[in-house]
Amino acid sequence: MEGVIAKHTESTYTPGYRSEKWLKVKAVLTEETLICGYTDSDKGGTWFGSLILGMYAENTLIYVSNCGSGFSQDEQEGLLEQLKKHVVAENPFGKKINLKGRKPNWVSPQLICEVKFSDMDTK
Repeated sequence: MEGVIAKHTESTYTPGYRSEKWLKVKAVLTEETLICGYTDSDKGGTWFGSLILGMYAENTLIYVSNCGSGFSQDEQEGLLEQLKKHVVAENPFGKKINLKGRKPNWVSPQLICEVKFSDMDTK
């Protein structure tokens, strides 16, 4: 379910028209993931492109997603400082993952982050 609609008790529904008296409240899911790396920024003005995230499933580290939004410049700078302390040469997943041409920088999967999302692709 994507979310719910909240409306003012005295408002009426008007097809094709949005009003501040009807609000869409989206469902937000969260999950703790391991930071397994980060990609280089392909745009100027950011410290990194996105975090490369993983989780353990049956004692095997699996790639789950990338996360590149929701960071301020200061947060990105501070996080990159922490990530550089954990850099490793090898991919912690043990196999190639599709990063859509972005250059990965691998880190030891020790740092945990909480990610907010609205839908998880379970392919």
